[in-house]
Amino acid sequence: MNENGGTALMRDTRPEAQEVYFEILAKIPPAKKLEQALKFSRALKDTMRIAIREQHPEYTEHQVRLELIRRCHGDEVLREHFPEAENEL
Repeated sequence: MNENGGTALMRDTRPEAQEVYFEILAKIPPAKKLEQALKFSRALKDTMRIAIREQHPEYTEHQVRLELIRRCHGDEVLREHFPEAENEL
């Protein structure tokens, strides 16, 4: 654990550069950090949708959505909230 309370995630980065990085991150307002995290989450889900469509070109938009939920949250959550999904995927 480093002095910022985190672990050394950037194994290819010198400790001094990591310190600068963490200092910059610490100055970003929480609302901006949340905004960036939500943008990243949306981009990741868009990428996953593209992959699902490539793997299953026959899927409808509804099926793509169900598969995305399954990949993000697991089979148990999908069955609990969308019991019909078992017949649709």
